[in-house]
Amino acid sequence: MDCTDLSLSDKVFDGFKQHHFSLPTREMGAWAICIPAVTEQRLVIDGKGISSHLPSMLDSINECCGTKIPIDVTVIQTSYDWKHRSNVHFPAKTNRRENIIWTEGEQAKAEAGEVVKDIDDLHSKLDNLYIDGCRAEDRYLRIPMSILQGGGLDLCNSDGSLMAFVCLSLPEDICCGLASNLLACFDGKEVLQMLEDCANCDLEKLTEQTLSHPFQCLHFSLWNRYSTTGAGAPTHIHPHEMARVGVSRTNHTQCLPYASKDILEHQQVYNNVLATFSELFEWLEHVMKTHLPEEYEVIVELSQNLPGGECSPVAPFLSIVINLNVTTEAHRDRFDKDLCLVLPIGEFKAGDLVHFEQGLVLELRCGDFVIFPSDDTTHFNLHYEGKRASFVFHTDKGFDKWKKGRNGWAVNNHFH
Repeated sequence: MDCTDLSLSDKVFDGFKQHHFSLPTREMGAWAICIPAVTEQRLVIDGKGISSHLPSMLDSINECCGTKIPIDVTVIQTSYDWKHRSNVHFPAKTNRRENIIWTEGEQAKAEAGEVVKDIDDLHSKLDNLYIDGCRAEDRYLRIPMSILQGGGLDLCNSDGSLMAFVCLSLPEDICCGLASNLLACFDGKEVLQMLEDCANCDLEKLTEQTLSHPFQCLHFSLWNRYSTTGAGAPTHIHPHEMARVGVSRTNHTQCLPYASKDILEHQQVYNNVLATFSELFEWLEHVMKTHLPEEYEVIVELSQNLPGGECSPVAPFLSIVINLNVTTEAHRDRFDKDLCLVLPIGEFKAGDLVHFEQGLVLELRCGDFVIFPSDDTTHFNLHYEGKRASFVFHTDKGFDKWKKGRNGWAVNNHFH
């Protein structure tokens, strides 16, 4: 191809599928000075062309993981009915103060839950935990990770869908450096605080403390919520030349999926995290693809065909949240697409993850992780001692609109 021929170059590059708006037509008059060919220095590139298959990072992790011992996963079918009216209803309070108090009450019940002794005991207790598809009132099962002996646990709902997938098989060379590597991403700043046990703290004092000092988090996310849609818009006009009627400002930056504010404001930390934890991200994707293939395909489909051919660095998910000094209140992540993955980091005691409707208390430790339906499971943490952070991976549910019709812009003549 003669790259000095601007018309030919434009035609070639416009031929690539970008899932993006095309640039305005080139004004050749303004480019007239560049039209004559430059022949004094000619660079000729010769070769066999580009391979039809470009190796991905997942290829290398597949080769690596193929030499490792397979994860021994215990699968347990339960009678829990996630569609039951009692399980669909959000049980906690919407008022922040009232929700903190409600959460404290449930934390006490969860801490007093029945401790599971081994896998057989877990089978037995789960058989008796649910009545007509719902958890018996105030019953909680505390599941120590030691009963899994370094393997995994796949809990299923009554219809066979995923309740929770727990994995303890993170390679030691990745696990042992999680906390120190996280601190290094913040240039060694002491972002993790040493917390003491507050089980005997006054409830009113604890509530005020929580309200005034919420935990810190960074949302390194690709969003598609609150998007500016092209439904009903003229198809022959470039979107950037349109304006919405009845509003003072048209947000053209949200016609397409967009990066979160934290990515833009904390670019160095974001880049540090991607570079430092790439091996972890690849391993998590490998495990999910291997052991939850159906759930993986649903999530990964939304990370394909992003604007400009962009690839998610935390595939199959599109977002990673870094929670620092975390004890969450009862909540559901209603903007999550089906699932999230939670992986705690640090040196701490307690801090267990509680699934309210299912009555589960997961005693996760550094490097353990759980995948569960975060959009319809009320969950929160127990209090902890020590230093604790967590990675939370998820995908914005708004990407369903992008998948179906590119936010309504797929029919626009300037979208390609």
